Amino acid sequence: RLAVVCQDVNSLFDVDTVMSITNRVTELTGASYGQSTKMDVSLRVITDHTRASVMMICDGVLYDVTPKGYVMTVYPAAKEDKEFRVADGTVRIDFMAALNNKNLETLVLPESLGYIGNYAFAESGMTEFTVPPVAVGEYILLDCPSLKKLVIRGEGSMPIGIAMGCTGLTDVTIDGDFINVS
Repeated sequence: RLAVVCQDVNSLFDVDTVMSITNRVTELTGASYGQSTKMDVSLRVITDHTRASVMMICDGVLYDVTPKGYVMTVYPAAKEDKEFRVADGTVRIDFMAALNNKNLETLVLPESLGYIGNYAFAESGMTEFTVPPVAVGEYILLDCPSLKKLVIRGEGSMPIGIAMGCTGLTDVTIDGDFINVS
């Protein structure tokens, strides 16, 4: 935003560093920026996803692309961010993706998410967490002593050991129709 003001342009997409990404996208696709609103929106989406991907990779957050969407594979334990937003379009968070991340207090999950793998957030520093109504692996929050509030949404069988070792839990809400609670 500071670059928008300093460069006296209309939007983030007109800043020189971001425009260089858009220019490369137009070279690769043969599309032209500025010819139609529909094309410009498409080019901006590709540009923004490219920019965000580069920033996450530089931060050590790794994703894989599958035919069904993005899969978060690694969120490094050494990251110092207290809050992290999992990218829109992510359909799966892999086994131990954010294991032992003591700094991570808040995780914002996208609506596209369909699965959380075993031990995904084990030993993290999260203070609150809402388990969405998706398929969930075992022990996703194992040994998270900072976790105070947990909301579990869904139906069917409760995931095994979902909050085992979370000694700081004081507020647990089960919102759903579970037939088996482990």
